[in-house]
Amino acid sequence: VKVTDFGIARVANANTINSEVMGSVHYASPEQARNGFVDGKSDIYSLGIVMYEMVTGRVPFDGESTVAVAIQHLQEEMVVPTAYAPDLPVSIEKIILKCTQKSPDRRYDTISDLLMDLKKALISPDEDFVVMVPLGQQDKTRIVKQEEVETIKQQTQNMYRKELVDEEDGYGEAEGDYEEDEDEDDDEDGFLNPKMEKAVTIMGIVAAVIIVAIVVYLVGNIFGIFGGSSDAKKKKDTEEPSVINTEHVKKEQVSMIKVTGMTFEEAQAALHKLKLGIKEAGTQASEEYEKGQILSQDVEEGESVEINTTIHVYISTGAGEIKVPNVLGYDSDAAMNMLKDQNFTPLRDYAFSDTVASGKVISQSPESGAAAKKGDTVKIVVSQGREAVEVPDVRNRSVEEATGMLSDKGLTVSGTTSEPSDTAAKGTVIGQSVDPGKFVDKGTGISLVVSSGSSKTYYYCKAVISAPESDSVVSADIVLTASDGTHIQTWSGVKISKFPYTITAQNIEDCSSGTVKITWHLSDGSSNTQTDNVMFTKQ
Repeated sequence: VKVTDFGIARVANANTINSEVMGSVHYASPEQARNGFVDGKSDIYSLGIVMYEMVTGRVPFDGESTVAVAIQHLQEEMVVPTAYAPDLPVSIEKIILKCTQKSPDRRYDTISDLLMDLKKALISPDEDFVVMVPLGQQDKTRIVKQEEVETIKQQTQNMYRKELVDEEDGYGEAEGDYEEDEDEDDDEDGFLNPKMEKAVTIMGIVAAVIIVAIVVYLVGNIFGIFGGSSDAKKKKDTEEPSVINTEHVKKEQVSMIKVTGMTFEEAQAALHKLKLGIKEAGTQASEEYEKGQILSQDVEEGESVEINTTIHVYISTGAGEIKVPNVLGYDSDAAMNMLKDQNFTPLRDYAFSDTVASGKVISQSPESGAAAKKGDTVKIVVSQGREAVEVPDVRNRSVEEATGMLSDKGLTVSGTTSEPSDTAAKGTVIGQSVDPGKFVDKGTGISLVVSSGSSKTYYYCKAVISAPESDSVVSADIVLTASDGTHIQTWSGVKISKFPYTITAQNIEDCSSGTVKITWHLSDGSSNTQTDNVMFTKQ
């Protein structure tokens, strides 16, 4: 293997991040994305991303900006590789997942451990032998072994013996005095004697004071308490923004040129002048382009493209000699085997489909019957079935609103039924066949239950009260009661100036008749009562 490109070490652009070292954001570990501590386990994470791309043909996290990709590394779980490569052995998938754990403590400890599992995967690919570190296990307290304790004691004693020798020499004591007392410095259990403990305590206090002073100074500088040199401030103002701020940096773009008809080397030179990269995606036969010439490019001429983008091209193998077989509708593996048997180089990709069953070939390029040569690349796109979408909550919406919300998600209304409701207005959705929040295949039909209005029957009363026999009426108390005994309304102390007098009441539930009880209050202080039956009218 020869390393031929050190470009990333020379150019820092919006597609790279740094934490003392640089790398593409698509392969950066979470600790790199947050500018945290980086060690060999970060390389294991990046290698896991590379392996993921090798088996699926795509990186697990992608987005419109560096920031978007970095945040995915920090927060989001990747789609398991078998979602794109269903025939991937379980051991390889587990190895990739262990390499790409967000917590470094849950990854392989060393590359050697990873290599052992990879070698085992070659022998037993379908065996689930990869040991995943459970969440929280890495935080358990480790018990210090007795031999470690003894080693720590011995190192501490040796260190402070030297300190005391230096101190006593400074006061003019003879070196031999210390040697005579050397054996007395240790007690019989191997711990420090009182004199040694006092020295350790004093040194500990001094160290603590120094540490506190340093912390206060640093905090003061951060908040400007102690000022700070103009050079330091200037340096801080001119520092490159962290990965999170790169979203605001305008990325340089160039206009794509035409490279079809060029050789790979010619196109490479032309694209490098534009700060663009190039990669061969495969080979295909062509009646138009000679062998070795580029016959297609994935970014068309005139399109704007960010610098440092890699352009994928197909290389012509010359005029075709054999026909490309038709593999549309074939099972994925069967299509791959057929192309290999006819000496083509198959390339597999995946896409959702509403019409083609999962695992079947949706399309192929070149199309069936096209002229090609042995070794040419034939790309097939395999169906992943219908895309799964989340069902929205359309309750308490009108049927029109609910239909629009479902349509936006790629779902349909398969039918509606009506049910009475005392709480929802007529025409409002009160139920749906699939609960909100569940995932279903795109295109699934959802049936709706729509309110037909209240199930109760409402009546109103309009009763006419005639004048009483006595002319000395001062006022009246009127009580309206339903035939089932339910009190409807009371009018107290009504002063009636003329007759007939009419009373009305609305929204009487499920009752078509009642009684009106009138208590007449006379001027002499007496009273008399009359009761009349009344009929209610349906509202």
